[in-house]
Amino acid sequence: MRGIGPNRKQNMAEFLGFFGVISTRSRWSVSQLRDAHALVATGEIQGVVMLKEFEVDVYRKSAIFCHGNRMPHTRLLFFRNADGSASAWEWLKDLRTRNHKAYAKCAVRIRRLAEMGHELRRPEADFLRDGIYELRARLGTVNYRMLYFFHGRDVAVLANAITKENEIPTVEINRALERKRLFVADPAAHTFIGNIEDA
Repeated sequence: MRGIGPNRKQNMAEFLGFFGVISTRSRWSVSQLRDAHALVATGEIQGVVMLKEFEVDVYRKSAIFCHGNRMPHTRLLFFRNADGSASAWEWLKDLRTRNHKAYAKCAVRIRRLAEMGHELRRPEADFLRDGIYELRARLGTVNYRMLYFFHGRDVAVLANAITKENEIPTVEINRALERKRLFVADPAAHTFIGNIEDA
């Protein structure tokens, strides 16, 4: 690792320590992100842990850090229909069979939701309306959207999923809202637990 000046190190420590959870997407250069990664990884900045492996790719620069001594964790569930089926889970299984690259991108988004919970933001997730959110993945010109809602602070429920080219149809948002209503009324009856690695 190349040397990092004491003033720059201090500035980074203060910046990372000030924020609870941050995404340094466009604020820093690649070299600054690498420096911050090195400082956190070696423990030179205390009280900050990485939430995500450092990465630099073709369309963004990002490093996710969290102030504190442990990773936050959101429990992920799939909505279970009255007949026992789980639409979002079955959509994932089918996608994995048809297009493994697209499935891999969606799986990354689901893992990120487990890591970040309510803190997950665009371009990975977005708020739609009335407590319904979407996980956003893209491969080529095709958009993959997984609709979810939160139950309490630490549970996210994947309600349904679609493959689309334009905006999410209103009927899909309404379907997610109805599933949210049913889940809140009887969580045990509408819980499906699935490991995305086994989809």
